[in-house]
Amino acid sequence: MKQLSWNSALLLCLLLAGCKDGSAASEGAPTSGPTQARPVADTEIAVPADYEESAATEITTDNYKKALDDIEGELKR
Repeated sequence: MKQLSWNSALLLCLLLAGCKDGSAASEGAPTSGPTQARPVADTEIAVPADYEESAATEITTDNYKKALDDIEGELKR
């Protein structure tokens, strides 16, 4: 029990020493509000239909296993 009270007293002293005049808490505060991201047009967002044509021509029954391994490798990075 004595150890707990000593630890509590030490922690209180450290906290009081760290905040001498209260200005330490406001030094790192941001000066401006959050910035807004630019709006994204619907045409800029990739959807599965965008990849269907290339997948139909690039991936065949002969190379689908290698293509799948390549995709899984990219996802693991």
